[in-house]
Amino acid sequence: MRHAFPWATLICALLALAGGVLAAPSEQAKEHYQAGLEAKQAKDYDKAILELKQALDLDKDYVDAHWVLAWVYVAKNDPQRAAAHFREVVRLGPDAEKGIAARKALERMGLPLEPPQQQASTQATPTQAASVGSQQVEQRTANMGATDAGMAFTRAHFDEMDRQIEEHRDIANSPASNLAWGEAYMLRGYIEMYLATRDRDYLRRLVRVANAVIETRDDRVAAREGRKARPLWSIAGKYTQARLVLKDAQGHDAVMLRSIRNNYNNKTVVTVQPGAQVGTFDLTTRNDVHQQHLDANVTFPDLSLDPGSPRYFKRMINDPKYVAEAGFERDRDSKPSVLLLATDIRREKRP
Repeated sequence: MRHAFPWATLICALLALAGGVLAAPSEQAKEHYQAGLEAKQAKDYDKAILELKQALDLDKDYVDAHWVLAWVYVAKNDPQRAAAHFREVVRLGPDAEKGIAARKALERMGLPLEPPQQQASTQATPTQAASVGSQQVEQRTANMGATDAGMAFTRAHFDEMDRQIEEHRDIANSPASNLAWGEAYMLRGYIEMYLATRDRDYLRRLVRVANAVIETRDDRVAAREGRKARPLWSIAGKYTQARLVLKDAQGHDAVMLRSIRNNYNNKTVVTVQPGAQVGTFDLTTRNDVHQQHLDANVTFPDLSLDPGSPRYFKRMINDPKYVAEAGFERDRDSKPSVLLLATDIRREKRP
């Protein structure tokens, strides 16, 4: 049974994470904080830094200002200053939601909760903490390797990638496989980016893309066309098991061909024609979709209905290890079919 994903519940839960006020700053500090937050959302990071620093000058324990300023420095790829403000968030509320999240951010960055230099002077300001020991922090980041360091600061890269995808995004006309192995990861990315930044713009992107994906579901498409379908996404063609019966020269059912369970079987074409030798036939299977990935187009020449013949069709088609006669080369004369299984109906009907 398939169930619709509870997008509304997920989004409401994520929105709830954004709450929580850990300090009571002055009204003037709040004004600078709001201006800094708006500048951050507009990606004007220099203005955001200026406004948030002014808020902290008025109230050095303004947790939300430290929190947002930390993520501004993350966006600017400045791990030392970002870490300094994350540490302030932890100091001011180690068990609060933002304190726990800041601790995790430091862990992802590969930086300690309290650098050795800061242990000697616990009264160091965020600016001092950001500058002290920068050489050691830079060395630690270098030791992380390109992959880990890139994972620690990916917001700018994520936004640029998302922008490029958006330029070419056409969800309504995308095959379900693109949604499964493309948009599904982007939806997860929006959630991860929100959890890391608390920027609700990622939730808005999540809702917009998720709604577009849901509208491509089979039942939604069918409803717009005045028909019915199941609430799922068809993917990679139909997993059909088709059957084809071939008759012998007397018009009796002789050969049954069954498709092997696979995707795009509805694209398989079987051709039968007389063989080069008397009483034989050639059988060709063709599937242009599978041919793009593997050698699926196979011809079986001079097949025989006689079970005593070395070219008996059932052995030639079904048994990849079968050797018809001396000098037989399967790769040249007859490759095993990746699409069909053959049955001798005449033998099965005999009492």
